Amino acid sequence: MKKFTVNHKKMQPQPKVLIYKFRTFFLEYTDQFLYIFKILKKI
Repeated sequence: MKKFTVNHKKMQPQPKVLIYKFRTFFLEYTDQFLYIFKILKKI
């Protein structure tokens, strides 16, 4: 449990990391959205 706390403190999200994570998530989400949109267009 102590180890987990130390790791957690070390891994405090930095703005850069958060932005990167958000960007990757957003890109993935957009890709999925475009894919769904294409399928809907076909119908």
